[in-house]
Amino acid sequence: MDELIRREIKLCIGGSVYDPSDSVGKLLFNALALVAELEIDLIRARIREGMAFAKAKGKLRGKSKGQATWKEAQIRQGAGRSLGFHSRGMNAHDC
Repeated sequence: MDELIRREIKLCIGGSVYDPSDSVGKLLFNALALVAELEIDLIRARIREGMAFAKAKGKLRGKSKGQATWKEAQIRQGAGRSLGFHSRGMNAHDC
């Protein structure tokens, strides 16, 4: 949260701007972080389920030689910088 405040990051939803330094913004940012954490946990559970299913069917063979790890992909992308994303149709100045 401190990093968001230090970098003056704000969230714009439907024309309303939420600042992580005020109480409502802090609540919203924390709620979104919890939802993101839940989604990550669900993805991990689905992956483990799929791997167990594949292993039971004898189709789990491991990583192929040409496949890069996530860390290797990040390093290739830009020396450790996050990969980030771009939201189509959205502009930081739309709010």
